[in-house]
Amino acid sequence: MMRSRVVTHDYDTLTIEGALFAADWPARIAEQDADGQAAADYGVPKGLTLRDELSRYWRMAEALWADAVAKAAAGGDPAKLFATTLLRDVFGFSDLVAVPARMQRDRSYAISHEAGAGRVPVVIHHWGSGLDVATKELGEGNRKRSAMGLVQEWLNASDGSLWGITTDGRTLRLVRDNASLTRPAFVQWDLARC
Repeated sequence: MMRSRVVTHDYDTLTIEGALFAADWPARIAEQDADGQAAADYGVPKGLTLRDELSRYWRMAEALWADAVAKAAAGGDPAKLFATTLLRDVFGFSDLVAVPARMQRDRSYAISHEAGAGRVPVVIHHWGSGLDVATKELGEGNRKRSAMGLVQEWLNASDGSLWGITTDGRTLRLVRDNASLTRPAFVQWDLARC
């Protein structure tokens, strides 16, 4: 007698806000049933599998996380070092660079980094500060902004960027250009629970 295998997935560290992807998207990726998931799509060297490479990068991310948590426990703010190293070495944003605040239509945007030849804005805020907490540091003049609000406003103002990233080290969001600031569109990972 042949038994069918039932596979369930728990995505308690992943949040999808807005209609960015079909509801079955995370399950399709987990089941390796989505387009672009072959070893050749990632340039995996012969003799290795995609699973080998995923394991390698997961271990790298775990080591970075352990260092960041230790630094935070000692009273430091590891967000910038952790996030830039994670984005460069694990996620492949090899051209990630620190940038000065950006100007657009006489408004200032305190974008901290860019990748993808300037097409991917990155806002890195203090460790565990929250992505939705408005601060003067990220604001303009007397106006406060949250890290999420900053990257969303920049995406909406800039013609060269469709996606952006914001993180406080403990949470990472991939944000999409979305004219409606009342209905955000993002994918979020709770790194502290991964």
